[in-house]
Amino acid sequence: MKYFKLIALCSIFFFANNASAQVVGGVVDSTKKFTKGIDSTLVAWMNSIVYLESVYQRSERQMPVRDTLTGTGFLIEDDHKIYMVTAKHVIIAALNDENAQSANDSVFIKAKPREDKRGLNLTHLFNADPNKMPVVFSSDEDDIAIISFQKKENEGILSYLLNNGYKPIPIEQIDTVIENHKSDWIIMPSYSAIKGNGGREIVKAISLGQVKSVNKKLPVFTIDNIVHQGNNGAPIISKLDNKIIGVFHNETNISTNADILKQPFYSAKSATIVKSSYILPLLRKLQQNENTLGFN
Repeated sequence: MKYFKLIALCSIFFFANNASAQVVGGVVDSTKKFTKGIDSTLVAWMNSIVYLESVYQRSERQMPVRDTLTGTGFLIEDDHKIYMVTAKHVIIAALNDENAQSANDSVFIKAKPREDKRGLNLTHLFNADPNKMPVVFSSDEDDIAIISFQKKENEGILSYLLNNGYKPIPIEQIDTVIENHKSDWIIMPSYSAIKGNGGREIVKAISLGQVKSVNKKLPVFTIDNIVHQGNNGAPIISKLDNKIIGVFHNETNISTNADILKQPFYSAKSATIVKSSYILPLLRKLQQNENTLGFN
């Protein structure tokens, strides 16, 4: 049975798929399950997050190299329609000009990362006509992507997630005024890529941290929290009112996908977060696409 070392800012609960594992003496023992004492709202958040693997090809010394980024998305629901929010850089090979995006070769969703060897590939994300795309992006600085499951080609992926116990969070849980949450304690449900005995281990976790600084003029704020690769795209939730206040952008010293790939098992104590106020305007833009002739 595998054990994982845990360095916690405050406390971290690790989950094996939808079951939880107990934290004992700084070591996570995946054999000890517990459900009592875990707030039902935390369970709801854990059921909303999705593990992503984004694969793309680049050239290095004139040789093709395939890179894999791990990330987290989360499901939201608006008027009975379900969407997935994540960080833009997770599904874009290079963060380019807003009108010149380049897609990763494959974006895989795995309902059970430890069991699904390949998962399901999100297809038809990109179209020559941006109004027909089932995905919208913010600017590179804002770093948010939202995917619609209303595209017929991806309806099977949504069924796959729902049949495996995933549940969306209503958009009413998205807070648009981050300034109300200065110094709040936050929770972050996410998937972390951690170096284990057999190589990379994917761990589902809830971590506890705190909002560090907020600048009203900037699209991002910072948190103090233990972070790892794979956290990118995770929701940041205020413990004060259980609402989303941001989307995980990157560890504070990492700015590009190339930086992430150079440090595949990095661990840091702080991160930058995109304010949640950017989610709803993007969602409305995506919903306009859904009404475009030729979307399906």
